[in-house]
Amino acid sequence: MRWIGRFGLNRSPTSRYPASTASRSSCRQRLADIQAEFIEEPRAAVQKAERLIEEAVDHMAKSMHEHVKRMHGDMENNADTERLRLVMRSYRDFIDSLDSRRTA
Repeated sequence: MRWIGRFGLNRSPTSRYPASTASRSSCRQRLADIQAEFIEEPRAAVQKAERLIEEAVDHMAKSMHEHVKRMHGDMENNADTERLRLVMRSYRDFIDSLDSRRTA
């Protein structure tokens, strides 16, 4: 068992939420392309941006759900007190990350 900072058991910062840098970059590029369309077709551009946001939120929700499932898996199989302490810490860090997302 290995504890890596605030990212949980056997986790690295990049695996905390599976949304990769590549997918965030892709989203940003798609939004930039949509914004460029705004001058010619404002309504259509806003509708496309709305669909992009819906996709991003769905992806984030799925990623967060998977993260919670992994944390829950860390406490399976008669985990000892130390493992349970680390799982509890992961849950706290997860809740803290939700607060930081709200303020962003």
